Amino acid sequence: MSRQQGREDIMAETTKSEPLRIACVGAGNIGRSWAVAYAMSGAEVRLFDVSSAALDRALVAIDAAASDLVAAGQLQK
Repeated sequence: MSRQQGREDIMAETTKSEPLRIACVGAGNIGRSWAVAYAMSGAEVRLFDVSSAALDRALVAIDAAASDLVAAGQLQK
């Protein structure tokens, strides 16, 4: 099964009245990438890390990624 198919299967199990809730543990490159991917799919995402500095860096990176996606027309503000 591809990653895309796996994500589509997970999203298909949710209902519009109850969004999928995802917890990403670790705010490094991989954790924040997963957080963005799930958020773009409509999931409610919480990002956790033991380091508040890592969370701060992740928020800056996620904001930059969102701005890039808006500029590319792949995300609406």
